[in-house]
Amino acid sequence: MSNKTKAKLKSGGIALGHFVLEFATPGIGQMMANAGCDYVIFDMEHSSFTQDMIRWSILSAKAADVNAVVRVPYTDSHFMARALDAGAEGLMIPKVESRDQVLRIMDYVKYPPEGNRGGAFGIAHDDYKGGDMAKLAKGENDDTLIIVQTETVKSVENVDEILSVEGVDVAWLGQCDMTFSMGIPGQYDNPKFLRIMDKLINACEKHGVALGYIPVSIPEAIDVIEKGVRCISYSADIFLYGSALSNGVQGVKDYIEKRK
Repeated sequence: MSNKTKAKLKSGGIALGHFVLEFATPGIGQMMANAGCDYVIFDMEHSSFTQDMIRWSILSAKAADVNAVVRVPYTDSHFMARALDAGAEGLMIPKVESRDQVLRIMDYVKYPPEGNRGGAFGIAHDDYKGGDMAKLAKGENDDTLIIVQTETVKSVENVDEILSVEGVDVAWLGQCDMTFSMGIPGQYDNPKFLRIMDKLINACEKHGVALGYIPVSIPEAIDVIEKGVRCISYSADIFLYGSALSNGVQGVKDYIEKRK
């Protein structure tokens, strides 16, 4: 299996990555590699990234041997197909709430006979090499990482049927939307939210799927790993940049005040 993130999760390991919502720069892939990331998620749901920006970002990540995952904005075939044809090695799909929805996703992202993804070879997704189309199609069917976001009460109610579909690799707990769906916005320490997490972890273990989560601090990352989360996106670019900049500026201001 050439997708190291998928291989690590399939073997029961923990995969570490990062969310990118703002800094889709040519150097982002190498920065992720230098940090030790297995994968990077480029977000098209809550960012203003264009298809061209996503394309360059994917190439940057792949050149640095970091798996490029794209979070598409909707469960629409053209968003998924274009990301995959641009070379994405994984997809994250938001607000997945039913088995039928997962079946449609698989139909869009898998080549025949597993699905109905349109074939175009010798382009970005196969590094412009082309070759045996049957072999290439099977390789992509096997290697593409599929992350479904379980981020509503309805998705939790239907989690067993969602994860029963072959091909789902990760169920991602979108904590912000989940707490909104529960009527407890941002209350990540609320017992009701923690029970939801436990239910998802148990369902993932039952179906051989990894649970994904985005902790924004090292203590939070340790906590969710201890709970059983195995696909970790350590924070997001805007959170880290904002926090580091605020801390640095405040530190300089504190020094200036002391000199008065």
